[in-house]
Formats: sequence, C-alpha cells, structure tokens
Amino acid sequence: MDDESDEVMAPMVDALTGAMSAILLVSIFLMISTISVVPESVKEYGKIALTKNSKLFEDIFDRTPPILDIKNFKISFYKIYKFTDDQLVILKNEFVEPPSSIDVYSSDKSEVVTYNLLSFMSQVGLIEDYDNITINFHEARESGLTEIFWSK
Repeated sequence: MDDESDEVMAPMVDALTGAMSAILLVSIFLMISTISVVPESVKEYGKIALTKNSKLFEDIFDRTPPILDIKNFKISFYKIYKFTDDQLVILKNEFVEPPSSIDVYSSDKSEVVTYNLLSFMSQVGLIEDYDNITINFHEARESGLTEIFWSK
C-alpha cells in the first residue's frame, strides 16, 4: 500500500518541486535586478547632494558689494556681501559716533542675519559699542533682500 501512495504522490511532489524552483528563480532574478538598481540610486542621490552643496559654496564665495545709501542711512544686499575699500572708508567716517539704533530687515535664517549684522558692525568699527546700540530685527520688505538701517 505504501508503494501505491508513493506512486500517487509522485506527480504532486514533482509539481511542488517545480513550483518551488520557479519561485526561487524569480526571487533570485528580482534580488539581482534590485541590487543593480541600488548603485544608480545612490549615484543619483550623490549628484543631487553635490549640486545643492555646490550652490551653497558658490553663494558663500560670491560676495558682491552692497548697495550703500548714506542719505537714507541704509545698506542693502542679497544673501552675503563684501564692502569695497571706498565703501568702508565712507562707512567708517559715517560711524565716528555710533548710531543709537540699527534695524535689520531680512528673510534669511536667524544665524545668517546675526552673522551679517556682526560682520557689518565689526567691519565699520561698531563692535565695541554693541551694548549701547539698540538692535531690532524685522521681516524683509522684499523677498531675499536684506536691509540694514541705522539712526543717529
């Protein structure tokens, strides 16, 4: 009787073995195709990250002179600036006496605004008078534009 059940079961065992082999082959194929796609994804992510960071570095190194408006007690710039020698002379002459207040209008992050303000005060010789100057921060009046006003 065992021989008969073995003969009856043999086709089912063969079918299950074939099905398992097919499932195993499909699984291996999917794993290999996934593995070959992963390096491309990592490469694409790397390109995107590099592009973002290179834009940041370009912004840092691309310092342009700010617009200086002495009549209205104002300088304005986008992102980051670098005074020309002539502008520094004009501003240092303007700040022989420190201003009573400085108003900063910017939509940049607070760290960037603080850096720009301290850089401004340091370059024009106001850093020693920091405690005696009232400093006010406001939202930018124009998107991306930073303006620094002072009053005597």
